[in-house]
Amino acid sequence: MNFLKNNAAKYGLALTASIAIWIAVMHMTGLYSEEKTEITIIDYLYIFIPLIGLFFGIKEKKHILKSKFTLKAGVKEGFQISLIYAILSPFVFYIYYIAINPASIEFAKKAYGMEQFSTKAVIFADMAVQFVFSLLGGLVFSLIISYYLARKRK
Repeated sequence: MNFLKNNAAKYGLALTASIAIWIAVMHMTGLYSEEKTEITIIDYLYIFIPLIGLFFGIKEKKHILKSKFTLKAGVKEGFQISLIYAILSPFVFYIYYIAINPASIEFAKKAYGMEQFSTKAVIFADMAVQFVFSLLGGLVFSLIISYYLARKRK
């Protein structure tokens, strides 16, 4: 249970849950339907979920550290949040592909230009892309957020 008291773990899990909720809402509203053929602007909005989660996670770390908060401490915290999210979030997509909407694999195959590959290969590629972009995006967002919060005095 100490794991859940860790700020990075708490926000990494919260981000993963938020993405699961996002996918569920998109699916229930029909925006992630079996007939999906193209990426829409609403698909890009999910990028803001990790951004918001990282902001609040790093901000809470700043509150915990008070005057000892540095750019390095913020980036480290953001990276830890991103790492937990990067490890867990691909499995949210895996469950979606396998259990909820297997037909969405066809869209993923087209999006990645992998029409000739097996379903397993496409799911693996999608999980790998999710992992890498969660880490890299999280690192970039963490740097920006930490810089902002380190310069902000209150």
